[in-house]
Amino acid sequence: MKNFNSSYAVQAVTYVLTNQCNLRCSYCFEKDKKSEFMTKEEALRISKEIDDNFRNVTLKENPRAFLDIFFFGGEPMLCGETMRSVVEYFNNKAYPVEYGITTNATLITDDDIDFFIDNNFGILVSIDGIKKVHDANRCNSYDIVKKNIGRMIDAGLKLNLEARLTIPPSSVKYMLQGVKEVFDMGIDNISPCLVYDQPWKESEWKEFDKQMHGVFDFALDTYEDVNNKRNLSIKCVNETLENCLVKSNFDEVPCGACTRNTIAISPGGIVAPCHQVSTNDLYKDSLVVGNILTDDFDMEKIKSFFAKVKLENKCSQCKYYSICSGGCRMENFRANNNFTKPLSNWCKYIKIMYQIAEEYQDRIYNAKNIRNKRLNMIKENIKFEKLLTELAHMNIKDSAILIKLAKVQEFELNKEDIIFPSFHSMSKLVFDLLHDEILCEALKLEKEIENV
Repeated sequence: MKNFNSSYAVQAVTYVLTNQCNLRCSYCFEKDKKSEFMTKEEALRISKEIDDNFRNVTLKENPRAFLDIFFFGGEPMLCGETMRSVVEYFNNKAYPVEYGITTNATLITDDDIDFFIDNNFGILVSIDGIKKVHDANRCNSYDIVKKNIGRMIDAGLKLNLEARLTIPPSSVKYMLQGVKEVFDMGIDNISPCLVYDQPWKESEWKEFDKQMHGVFDFALDTYEDVNNKRNLSIKCVNETLENCLVKSNFDEVPCGACTRNTIAISPGGIVAPCHQVSTNDLYKDSLVVGNILTDDFDMEKIKSFFAKVKLENKCSQCKYYSICSGGCRMENFRANNNFTKPLSNWCKYIKIMYQIAEEYQDRIYNAKNIRNKRLNMIKENIKFEKLLTELAHMNIKDSAILIKLAKVQEFELNKEDIIFPSFHSMSKLVFDLLHDEILCEALKLEKEIENV
């Protein structure tokens, strides 16, 4: 596989097992589909090539790498036996492998639950909040999805579950209610996701702002509740709070799409930079890069994709550039025929989220019962930022400066592993400035002594 191995060092691969689904959701991006299913034989041939690439390319570049395998569709549970054959193949390898699946959860059996437990699957369940909204968009499947979520939680998969709430403009007014209802089902990891490629009215954006304030309030109320024993994590809340705190976008790429570490493979061995390509015939000519079974790849197209994932220069003038990843590259391409030109709806979303997150940083700082590891890390970094800011604004002649200096050094030493890189840099800058000021004061004192 000369061409494949020279282009990729795979760390994450999505097996798009089929483009078929037992539902017909209103906002689904799969259009103009012809029936395709990945066979067990095909999946094993593909897996052998992934294994070869990971052992002979990826691990040589990064000996600590693990392989992330994700199953997608359509509805991947329509190809359960094919999925099981892939997992069985990789379970015999010496390197670490993690598994995940996106599912509508309507076809889950007891055997599937046991399989997920045995292989520690991450399970992303599509459920759109309240029954009225879910059934309107997802073919009246709410009751069976809720029942199967309960079965998985009862079996011990609670920590493995994440709920994805797809939020089109028509149902944005139910977002907060939906988040609360999913939490009441027992799911702690919740991810509300807007549909950016539909038109949004200004009134709907105002409603989103109102609803998202409510989501932040719900999250913070939970974190401040001393009786709460659950580890709530609302993805967009956590990510925005962290991004607004750090204000330094070290990696502009929102995911691995269009990089040499991530691919999606669909029936027939078709390779694309993202799972959204593989199941949509409209983009196969422009975005499919080759075939892993024949080692037939468009090398120039691959190189072109690798070079086009960074945001355009004009984005650097935006106030929110430092926290913005530019949105989904595939959605950008679908709307603008350009990976790096964000949808206007994404820009609007980032602006609203940034403004809300800034409002809530003090509440995070003062929260007493945050049981979410990432948010606790954010809270500690907020504390460190406050200490550094106080130190930077102290008068060098203030006798208390040595006490503050010692507190900052002790905090940084004890929390070294969780302090964000940007704050380590900020600490160095503050200490360098203090050093210069102390040196300057010492020189002044020396001159005063000489003149006496």
